[in-house]
Amino acid sequence: TIPNSVTSISGSAFSGCHSSLYTTENNLTYVKANDNPYCILIEATNKNLSTYQINSNTKHIASCVYENCESLTTIEIPNSVTKINDYAFLLYSQALLIEGFPLKDPVLFSNKMCELMVKSSK
Repeated sequence: TIPNSVTSISGSAFSGCHSSLYTTENNLTYVKANDNPYCILIEATNKNLSTYQINSNTKHIASCVYENCESLTTIEIPNSVTKINDYAFLLYSQALLIEGFPLKDPVLFSNKMCELMVKSSK
């Protein structure tokens, strides 16, 4: 579960994740969370489409999902989406650490954590 205190999710937040954490549907890749296989939209797998249909159970959209989608003309965001942001990377990285897995980019994790602490102290 992603707590309400999370304010953003970056596009590369879940890169390098174990494939059992993903669901792919309609050329979009999602991170599964609890009983929702479409919780966080993280990537457009086919960058050449003009329209993408986001699953109606999606709660969060990572910020760089449609990066390099040069043909993109339309995105319809379902009412289920509550967050389009950058910090899911921190949650996923923390989950990896808790489960004993290494971080793909520990420096990035550290930098993002510092950014969050600075923002929260203001």
